[in-house]
Order: sequence, then C-alpha cells, then structure tokens
Amino acid sequence: MKDRIQAIIDYKTGGRIGAFGALLGWSPQYLSKLLRGDSIGLTPVRAILEACPEINARWLILGDGRMLEDAHVATLRSEAMAHARSLIELDRYVGVMTPYDLAHLESSLASGRTPIFNDDDIARWEALRSSSDRHTASERALDASKKAR
Repeated sequence: MKDRIQAIIDYKTGGRIGAFGALLGWSPQYLSKLLRGDSIGLTPVRAILEACPEINARWLILGDGRMLEDAHVATLRSEAMAHARSLIELDRYVGVMTPYDLAHLESSLASGRTPIFNDDDIARWEALRSSSDRHTASERALDASKKAR
C-alpha cells in the first residue's frame, strides 16, 4: 500500500511529500511512517479517500484496478480533447496573428497553460484570414491569366 500512497503523492503534488502532508493535515513524520509501510490503518486510508475523491478505493486498499475512478478518467479525457480542439482551432489563425498574439500563444504553450484569447481577437483573425484568402485567390487568378497569354 505504501507504493500506492506514493503514487497518489506523485499524482496530487508532483511527488512533494510536504505538500501532500499539508493537504491532509499530516505531519511530515506521520507521512514518512506511512511511506515506510508501518501500520497503515483505516484512518489514513479514509483521510486520503475523503481528500481525494477521484482515487479508486479498491485500488488504494487492494491494488486492484486503476488509481483513478473511471468517471474521473472520463472527465480528464474529455478535458484533454476540449483542450486539443481549442489548440487546433487556434492553429487556423497563426498565420494572421500579431507578434504580440504569437508571443502570448508561445508563452502559454511553453508553460503548459491553455492560451486565452477573447472574441475580438478571433473576429479580427477571421477578418484577416478572409481578406488574405480573397487576396490569395485574386493573385492565383491573375497568375493563371498571365500563364494563359
């Protein structure tokens, strides 16, 4: 069970034992005792499950199944897909973004955050894309007529 508790610490706090202890109101000494595998009883298991409702109790107690409840995994997948769709949507506008917009996009992506742009930005980019598409189509038609001569 101590390995499963360590996995929860890694999941919840990136492996920071002190932060996990603080999350549950445990002293570092008590948490160290649990991680050594010394007498893990019902009280710490219950505290973990109450503080982390996404943890699969059967997995924590018996090691069966996955660490996260299926509903939580489904939510994570849904959020990941929504994030991916928003990034794919932004990709359409990269060619017409201002240097400021591009810097914001790059900074957000580098830090793992979702870039946030407002409706005015998107409307401006749409207008620029439309203008660019019309301009490109006109250039292609002009090039085609030059070649036909």
